[in-house]
Amino acid sequence: MRPATNLINAITVSTLIGVYSFYLHYRPSFVLGIVMGLGLGIATFALLRFRSVQRVRYLYLVSYAILMWVGSFVIFNYIGMDNLAVWVWSHTKVYYYEGLPTLGTTLVPCNRAMPEIMLGLAVFGRFEYIEAVVKLPSTLQLGILYLIPFLVTALVLGRGFCGWICFFGGTVQGCMSGKKVRWKMSSFMKKSTSGEQNIDGLREEVKDVKYGVAIGILLLAIAFAVPLICIVCWVFLVQFLWIGIVFILVSIVFVGILPFMNKKRWFCMVICPVGAIINFIEKITPFHVKVDKNICIKCNKCINVCETYAMTRESIEKSGKPNIDCIKCHRCIEVCPVDCIDVHVRGTELRARSWLIPLSIAAATSWYAWFIISILILPSIFRF
Repeated sequence: MRPATNLINAITVSTLIGVYSFYLHYRPSFVLGIVMGLGLGIATFALLRFRSVQRVRYLYLVSYAILMWVGSFVIFNYIGMDNLAVWVWSHTKVYYYEGLPTLGTTLVPCNRAMPEIMLGLAVFGRFEYIEAVVKLPSTLQLGILYLIPFLVTALVLGRGFCGWICFFGGTVQGCMSGKKVRWKMSSFMKKSTSGEQNIDGLREEVKDVKYGVAIGILLLAIAFAVPLICIVCWVFLVQFLWIGIVFILVSIVFVGILPFMNKKRWFCMVICPVGAIINFIEKITPFHVKVDKNICIKCNKCINVCETYAMTRESIEKSGKPNIDCIKCHRCIEVCPVDCIDVHVRGTELRARSWLIPLSIAAATSWYAWFIISILILPSIFRF
């Protein structure tokens, strides 16, 4: 795999990512800003210049997943379960009224605070408390405006969100460690006339399960009058315990057991409602993986390493690209012996890895700033 860009561009982009990460983290802690700026700047440079990037992507994605989970448990420990239940009940439902005060506080790390963090409207607590004073939208129109960062992330990255940002994806990635496939799960695969495992991908009815899950979550959001994003948040799951128990059991199977046994992203392919929703707009996102069929030697290496069974013989022969479940993880690009696969700007021959990678890292550092800050500041971390 050729480097994503030249040395000068890589240095420039990596510096910009480092400065942006420093900006997000320096307000609660200058040292944290330096560490995150240097760390993500170096990671960006490595991803843009190394010919083999999967180890760097694995380290980056799994590290963010670990930070998210640790940050969540730190918050649980800090608040205490009794107080957490009260906090959850009073903060799950959100209403926007004209003319009401626009300042509020948030204690639990929440991605709904991402716009305030990015725009510098969040004032983080220091020393004894992690509470952040945030400027909340007071009208429905402002509430819709605050959705822009989330919509932009989905519209720009598409399913690249799953391969480069999602903490569940990072958790699955960690559980996929190792090379030995213990369970091929061939009963869920399309029947292949060639006899080669995985060459034709998952059966359609298996992949379509996630759309049913997404519809179910939409109905829950309407029934309980809560924002859609809150349905997949642990704060909501704590409030409605029976939903949380089901979610935990499903996650253990699809996030832990199946990826460990099969080395594929079963949660992302079959269950994830976020991936299902993003799939509806994937075809209009600017970046997509493309196979040059004139150069392809049909070695099937890209098919065998695909984490979501998105790269199939049928998809390559028909359209010269993976199917809609492609998470743009770059594994197929890395293993191709003739360099016939790359990320392109949709509808053009312009290679775009040098854009996709830094945009993904910038979005990830925005999404997870809260969790990292909670680990650093909360005094309860010392009582574990």
